[in-house]
Amino acid sequence: GRFRWYAFEGGWILDADRVWVAIGGDVTPPTQFRIFVQRDGGAREIETQVGYLRLQDMLPLLQLSDTVPAGVRAALATARPGGDLYNLYLHLGPDGARPAIPYLYARFAQLGTAGAWHGLPPVSGLSGVLRGTPAAAHLALDSRTAGVAAGDVFRRPLQARIRGRLDWSRDGGDWRLSVPALDLDNADITARARLSITGAPGRRPFVDLVADFKDGDIAHAAAYLPAGKMHPKLVAWLDRALVGGRVTSGGLLLYGDLADFPFDHHRGTFQVQFDVAHGVLAFHKDWPRVEEMQAHITFRGRSLEVEAAHGRMLDSTIAPATARIADLTAKPALLSVVGRAEGPAGDALHIATDTPLNAKLGKYLKGLTAGGRCALALDLELPLMHPASRVDGTLDFQDGTLDF
Repeated sequence: GRFRWYAFEGGWILDADRVWVAIGGDVTPPTQFRIFVQRDGGAREIETQVGYLRLQDMLPLLQLSDTVPAGVRAALATARPGGDLYNLYLHLGPDGARPAIPYLYARFAQLGTAGAWHGLPPVSGLSGVLRGTPAAAHLALDSRTAGVAAGDVFRRPLQARIRGRLDWSRDGGDWRLSVPALDLDNADITARARLSITGAPGRRPFVDLVADFKDGDIAHAAAYLPAGKMHPKLVAWLDRALVGGRVTSGGLLLYGDLADFPFDHHRGTFQVQFDVAHGVLAFHKDWPRVEEMQAHITFRGRSLEVEAAHGRMLDSTIAPATARIADLTAKPALLSVVGRAEGPAGDALHIATDTPLNAKLGKYLKGLTAGGRCALALDLELPLMHPASRVDGTLDFQDGTLDF
């Protein structure tokens, strides 16, 4: 490249243009930069401007610099960040003086991390603008294909378009991360979230997250489950049970210290609620699945509740019905269903003879056929991944016939 260095009273300036560096067999794209250094008494002021920079190319130099704190160097070595920085401006004043001048400014694209950090999975595809001072930083995101790696939480990478602003501030040892509004959308769901995380020395971070979402595809819900943190049998059941349907609207609330999740002792709140249209639920492999379901679904702490206003099982109409799992982490988790169905009498006979109920009722109903219509009131307890069950019910016939 071309370099020009000149001195003045109390300092110096280095200008460079069309600079490239060969690192191993990799040649960096050409760039330009300026470094301004000035001493005022015993204090030193540094100002740097860079037109273009690949963050991953700077990591070896940052690891060698004794001006970078050891903790920061360790974090960089673990997370291995990379991406493109544009119009980078860095100002280091004497002891952090002149706070009116931005401490850091950069436009970035395809920013991400190659390694996990503090349990957080690698991220990719972040684009936006960063502004910061020693006491605060502001990040404006506009990323078309941001991603989160599967890591040990998800089973496959997640991608979405992300738009919003993140604000970070520090007051002494206390810090706060605030996200006033963050919009996310992809082919599976559209969401808007508000987030606040606060921390202090000796205290674990406290999370306050509120999100609204819509236009969700239940068939792809399994990809968003934190499967790595769930019991494998529960994951298998949810994979099989959530067949299809649309999430018309919903919301999420997470409030508390994540170390206390799922907040069994009421030290926080975790709740997800959403409405489903045209849902398909295969709650057990030996029972007919529920289709055309209109329902309100709630996850609260360890529990799951489904309040179905309408649905169909075989040719019978379900209205209304409630399904509940009090503890999703229990071994086995117990599914209780209370509801009412009306339809052809043959459906009731099918349920009695072609489900696990056949073990108790089959010998009494063998060779029986039914006609007409009937109404079934059902109270069912069904341990998931377990053959045992408990069923209470009444069957009312309307112009029915039974042929032996």
